[in-house]
Amino acid sequence: ISTDTTWAAGVYRVTSNVTVNSGVRLTIKPGVVVKFNANTRMYVDGTLLAEGIAGTPVVFTAYTDDSYGGDNNGDGSATAGTPGYWYNLEFRNSGASGSRLVHTIVRYGGGSNASLYINNGADIEVRDSEIREGASRGIYAYSASPYLFGNLITNHSGRGIEIYDSWGTVIQNNQITNNSSSGIYVPYGSIALLDNNTITDNAGTGLYFTNAAAVGPITNNTITGNKRAARLPFSAIPQPADGNTLVPNTSNRLDILGDTRSRDLSLPADGLVYYQVNGVSTVGAGSKLEIAPGVIWKFTNNSQLSINGALQAVGDPGNRIVFTSYRDDSAGGDSNGDGPSRGAPGDWQRITFNSSVIGFLTRLEQVEVRYAGRSNNGSVYQYQSSVTIKDSLITDGDSYGIYIYGNASPVIEGNTIRGHAGDGIRIYSPSLNSSPLIRNNTIAGNQHGVYTRYATPTLAGNTI
Repeated sequence: ISTDTTWAAGVYRVTSNVTVNSGVRLTIKPGVVVKFNANTRMYVDGTLLAEGIAGTPVVFTAYTDDSYGGDNNGDGSATAGTPGYWYNLEFRNSGASGSRLVHTIVRYGGGSNASLYINNGADIEVRDSEIREGASRGIYAYSASPYLFGNLITNHSGRGIEIYDSWGTVIQNNQITNNSSSGIYVPYGSIALLDNNTITDNAGTGLYFTNAAAVGPITNNTITGNKRAARLPFSAIPQPADGNTLVPNTSNRLDILGDTRSRDLSLPADGLVYYQVNGVSTVGAGSKLEIAPGVIWKFTNNSQLSINGALQAVGDPGNRIVFTSYRDDSAGGDSNGDGPSRGAPGDWQRITFNSSVIGFLTRLEQVEVRYAGRSNNGSVYQYQSSVTIKDSLITDGDSYGIYIYGNASPVIEGNTIRGHAGDGIRIYSPSLNSSPLIRNNTIAGNQHGVYTRYATPTLAGNTI
C-alpha cells in the first residue's frame, strides 16, 4: 500500500503479505473484517488506524473464521480459525508510531512471533481491543514501548505479553488471562506503569522478570489463579498500600531478584512466601524494611539480605519471622516443588548489617535464621554495626551463628544459637573497641561457644 488508503466497509481478504509503506496511512473503519490466508501477515512501516467503536469493532482474523464476515471461503459449513493460522500484524519501526488499534479484535494469529509484533521503536497504542486465540505470544514488544489500555489478551499458546529491550511500556486496565505461559514476561527491559490489570488463570507466573531492573509503579492489580503471582526485583516489590491482590495462586510464592532498594518497604504476612531466587537484596542507606510477624523469607544458594539502612524484623512469640533455606518445607511448605525436603547448613548466605545501618531503627526480635552461613561470614554478620538481636533462634549454619566484626557493640540477648559448624558467636575487633553485651543466651552444639579476639565483651547469664 503506497498511497493513503481507507477500507470503509465489508470484508477484505489478504492473500499474501501486505505492507503499509513508510509515510502512508491505512485507515480501517468500524465493522470492517480483514481475513488473512494461511501464513500471511500485514507489515506496518507507516500508520495503521484501525479504530472501531463499541459493538462495531474492526476485526483481523483467519480466512476460515466464519463468525465474522460469514463463510467467505465457501466451504459450506460453519468453520473457525485455528491459533497461528495467519502470522501477525507487525509494526516494524518508529515510522509506525502513530498507529492505533481501538475496539479491534485480532484472532487466530501468532503463527510468527506474536499476534501483535511491535518492533524497533514502533510506540503504538492498543486500546479497548481483544487479542485472542493465538499461537505464540499475544503481544510482543521488542525495542518498542507501546501503550496498552483496556484490552483483553487471552488464550495464547505462549505468553500474554512479552516485553524485550523496552523501557517505557504502559500496561493499564487490561485483562490478561488463560494464556499457556506467563501473563506478562520481561526477559530484558522494564515496565513504566503496571496499573489496574487483572492477570489471572495463566499457566505460568502472572508477572515474570528474568533480571533485576528499575520498574515503574505496580498498583491496583489482581494477580491470581496463575502458577505463581510474580517474580520481581527486590526494588519493585509493591507496598500493601499499592492495592495489589497477589493471592491465591497455585503456589503462593513471590519470587525476589536481588538488587538495591532505595525506598521503604513493609512486608505483610498475607499468605505469600517470599522466595529469593538470586543475588543480594540490599536495603539502601536511609531506607527501611519492616517485616511483619509470621512472614517467611526463603533464600537460594548464593542469595542474602544486606542492610545499609534499617531492618525492623520483630515477630511475636509463637508467630516468629523466619529466614530460611529454599529447601526447608517446615516453613511455608514445599515452595521449590521438589517433594519432601529439609534445609542444610550453608544453603544460603546470611543477613548482613553494614556500617551505615540506622541502629535505633534496626533490630531482630522473635525471628528464626536457619540453614545459612555460606561463604564463612556467619548466619548473621554485623560489620561495624550494633544491632540488637533478641529472643531469636539462629540455628544450623555452615559457619558462625553471629559474626561481629570491627567497631561493633550490639546487644545479643535471650537467643538460642545452636548447631553451627563454626563458633556460636564470633567477635573480631582489630580496632580494639568492640564491647558487645551477650546476656541470657543458650549457645550449644557449635564448634566453640563464644570466640573473641581483640574485643571486650560482657557475658552474663548465658548457658554455653
